[in-house]
Amino acid sequence: MAISLEAQEQAKEIIESGLISLFRGKVRFDTFRARAMLDEANDEFLQVSVVYEGNREELSPGLLNSLHQEIKPQLLAIGIQTVPVISYIDKTEDSEWSEIAFAHLPSGRA
Repeated sequence: MAISLEAQEQAKEIIESGLISLFRGKVRFDTFRARAMLDEANDEFLQVSVVYEGNREELSPGLLNSLHQEIKPQLLAIGIQTVPVISYIDKTEDSEWSEIAFAHLPSGRA
C-alpha cells in the first residue's frame, strides 16, 4: 500500500512529538523531512531525516530505540505498517540549512 503525502506529514508530526517528549528540551529538533522509498523487495517504507541542534551525546541510543514503541500505535492508525527509517543530522551538517545560511551572508563572504 502506498504511503500518501498526508500520511507522510502525519508521521513527521508523530515522530516530532515523540522526540520532543523523550528528550524534553535536551536536544532541539528543527526540521523533519519524510519521503516514501522502496526497498530491494519493492516494499514501501518511510525514510525520515531529522535535523537537530544540540550535543550529539544527548541523542541517547536507548531513547532513540524506544521511540518506535512509543509511536507505533499512532503510525499504525495512519496506515504506516513498517518501521520508519530515521536518520539524525546535526544542523551544521545539513545541506539545506547550510545553503540557507550561506545565502544570507554578504556577497563575497564564505
